[in-house]
Amino acid sequence: MSNKTYINGLFIKSKQTTFGEVVSVSINAKTLIEELNKHTNAKGYVNIDLLRRKEADKQGNTHYAVLNEWQPKSDYKAPATSFSTTDDDGNLPF
Repeated sequence: MSNKTYINGLFIKSKQTTFGEVVSVSINAKTLIEELNKHTNAKGYVNIDLLRRKEADKQGNTHYAVLNEWQPKSDYKAPATSFSTTDDDGNLPF
């Protein structure tokens, strides 16, 4: 398993209310902006996964954020598919 790159500046707490689950996110703007600038990809995006902790930490945070570094393989080619919209006689099937 690869090492995770944790995103600093996000603090995430989940709590149950009478209206269902509420997820609260606190953001340290300066720290998060630095993280976003550091991890921006060639298309201008930062892909982040929010994961649930096994247990809440001492501040009550129930989730954490990690950088999603998945990249498609550069040699990937979509499989060739051929769909026929006609029958063997060249007529539409309906």
